[in-house]
Amino acid sequence: MFHALDMQLTPFRLHRFPSVPPPFTPLPHAIDPLLRNSAFIRIIKTELSTARFLARANLERMIHLSRYTLIFGRSVNFEPLKENMKSYRKRRLPLASLSTVLLFSQLCAAAPKEVCIFPTADGSVRQVNSLADVPPEVRAHAKCFSSRQDNYLAKPEDIQLDGSIRREDITSSIGRIQLRWPRKVEGAFGRTPLRATTDAAMTVSKALQHPAIPADLKTLSLPWQIVFLDADLPETQIPQYLIDNCHPGWMTPPANIYIVAQRVAGQCGGHTIAPRVADEQLSRVLIHEMGHAIEYQLLKGAGGQDRQRAEGFATWFEQYAANYSGILSQRKVAEELKTRVIQSIMRGEDSPVFQGTAEDYARSAMFFNAIVAKRGLSSLMDVYSTMAKEKVSFSVAIAKRLDWNAKRLSDEVVKYLGLKK
Repeated sequence: MFHALDMQLTPFRLHRFPSVPPPFTPLPHAIDPLLRNSAFIRIIKTELSTARFLARANLERMIHLSRYTLIFGRSVNFEPLKENMKSYRKRRLPLASLSTVLLFSQLCAAAPKEVCIFPTADGSVRQVNSLADVPPEVRAHAKCFSSRQDNYLAKPEDIQLDGSIRREDITSSIGRIQLRWPRKVEGAFGRTPLRATTDAAMTVSKALQHPAIPADLKTLSLPWQIVFLDADLPETQIPQYLIDNCHPGWMTPPANIYIVAQRVAGQCGGHTIAPRVADEQLSRVLIHEMGHAIEYQLLKGAGGQDRQRAEGFATWFEQYAANYSGILSQRKVAEELKTRVIQSIMRGEDSPVFQGTAEDYARSAMFFNAIVAKRGLSSLMDVYSTMAKEKVSFSVAIAKRLDWNAKRLSDEVVKYLGLKK
């Protein structure tokens, strides 16, 4: 459940489904032109020099799996990984060649991925990565999509909006905010996007004034570009996987934010919620996406490809910042996240792979809550300072600054949740 800190994707690159690498199929007719491409040859040479890195990654995978066993008492067979390590020591070139083969196939073609959403008994909507993962009793009501692998996302200011459009240029305490939205989304909320964005910026600004927050963030000034979209997303400007899934918001550095209004207000289920509840949801989504920008600044762009850490921070940040909000209850947000995690444990949903579900987001936030609850916000900031300066992972930084190993971190999470070991 709390297997963490080794995710391979990052929100800043806008990947949504990092669970298991999709099966790639090389296309022979595409290889020959690549071999004539000097840039591609340089990539191949680089790949051949990364065999030692791949072996280290294999070892780190063993460490992360061991953390998983510490929490759940599950047995994990490490022999295949150990054999891979032995194989690397004996035959370095074949290991590098495998990396090259994978690179070939990724550059040539990728099999489409399936995304399915379905209603649950409590009226919410869940998302999984295949129809087989949908419970049989609701499979008939599931909607599945095939996601293309295109990653082009237009800038917020370039996104095409239909109908009457409002534009606002806001001077806020966290920087200039250029905001656009179609007027038709206003009916989904009790407050206008202008007021919601202004309040979210004020909340974030107040949250950053905590004594433990680094001084440069206290005077943060970013060029925010924020766009609200309606349900009919422009297919030529947004990747298909973002259109197909039901995520309500995205962020790209340094401060570009995209909000899909109907997904916030209807939670992808096609039903409406009370304006007050929709306003609370919108506030959380805005603060969450702003949290990604805050973490990017904390790491000074050195965050690496760790989506679980990034989403965990942003989810924790929306909970932390709720204490400074006039519309959100910090206690309510915290209890919701804890309840979601505990219920997922009771259901036996203990996969160590981050798949982007609401439960995954909540689980990832527990590492941050555990650190702050035990050692304070200043210790979390120390961990981020170490990550930024030394270019190390979250887990390594925790070990360096807090002297916590995997078991200690897991124990603190369990203690924060109020569970028995």
